[in-house]
Amino acid sequence: MREYINRKKLPEAITGAYIALMLTAYLLWFDKSGYVAITQAKFPVFLILSGGYIVLTLVCAIIGKCLPKLKKFSAVEWLIIAYLLITLLSAACSPLAPKAWIGATRYEGALTIGIYCLSFLLISLYGKAGKWMLWPLGIGAIILCLVCIPQMQGLNPFSLYPEGYDYFGAGKYYSGQYLGTVGNTGLLAAYFCVAIPVMWVSIIRLEDKKRFLILLPLCLSLFVLIKMNVMAGLLGVFLGGAGLAFVLLVLFLMVANAGGNPSGNLGGGNLY
Repeated sequence: MREYINRKKLPEAITGAYIALMLTAYLLWFDKSGYVAITQAKFPVFLILSGGYIVLTLVCAIIGKCLPKLKKFSAVEWLIIAYLLITLLSAACSPLAPKAWIGATRYEGALTIGIYCLSFLLISLYGKAGKWMLWPLGIGAIILCLVCIPQMQGLNPFSLYPEGYDYFGAGKYYSGQYLGTVGNTGLLAAYFCVAIPVMWVSIIRLEDKKRFLILLPLCLSLFVLIKMNVMAGLLGVFLGGAGLAFVLLVLFLMVANAGGNPSGNLGGGNLY
């Protein structure tokens, strides 16, 4: 058993590095084309990082003989596998190839979906949550917000908007709304819907004094989210946050009523 655990360390390390790169390098990536072709700029980086992660992790897992047996897969993992197979079969039978595989302008074809599914499966098998993940999350969020805030003041850092355009031209001089290094504000709001709850729950649950450093990216993220006023993001963060707070309160009371130490159970050193 100990030998099996040691063989898993390399895939686990690769998975951790992949998560850190996606939270920083991929999130912040853009090129000189700016918003004109930000999807085209990010897609090759996505392929390199995610495709490289999948290949490297599978090779290490096969050589290290630490691939899990099929019977150990969870119900969710089996559903993802079924979805992947159906997607591949659909693309193979589609008369619209190669668009069915690559996708149109947003690259949402079978290739991208397949990478999503395989990345999900490998992270679920080899990913281990740790406090260190808050560092790339926080650093990525800070840099992202430091790009967004000047843009919301009418500035154009890194020339992401075409010359003569700015954030306030959305819906007037061009369709859509763009902000930060993500691009579409709807996607940016989705990022905040994931990042903000992780940050505030970490502040509550962790005991390390360094957890208060998370207040900086948290406050910046909340400011940008509120300022850009994407309703889906506001509902996701605040309504979802209220629901999450209720769940944490119920767990806290259950532990207290059971005679345990609520702070010890809910505020320990683990991230989750």
